[in-house]
Amino acid sequence: MPTYNGTNGNDSILGSIFNDSIFGGDGRDTLYGLDGNDSIFGQKGNDYLDGGNGNDSLNGGEGHDTIYGGSGNDTIDGRKDNDLIYGGHGNDVLYGSEGNDSLYGQKGNDLLDGGSGNDLLNGGEGYGHAIWWER
Repeated sequence: MPTYNGTNGNDSILGSIFNDSIFGGDGRDTLYGLDGNDSIFGQKGNDYLDGGNGNDSLNGGEGHDTIYGGSGNDTIDGRKDNDLIYGGHGNDVLYGSEGNDSLYGQKGNDLLDGGSGNDLLNGGEGYGHAIWWER
């Protein structure tokens, strides 16, 4: 399993056909998993994450992130701040966690959990389940 580590700057990292672990580090990072069942962590900064093909796990970390799951059955967690999250073609699980997030399941049978904050949940074309919180 290849591991890629970003720096404290703005990084652009491309994964491989294997099951990659990608860590963006600080900064405004652009992270692509490509093929394989990848684990991608944006960490600090306003990041762009794209899982690509495969059943991926994506974690935005701190910052206002844009996250795309891709074609597999993906698990996506925006974590802190206001995130924009797209599931993709598979049966995905999307968590907004903290912040005012926008979650789009797109195709597939998806589960959307906005977490705390004022969130937008859109299941898309597939059959989805939405979970929202009131305080």
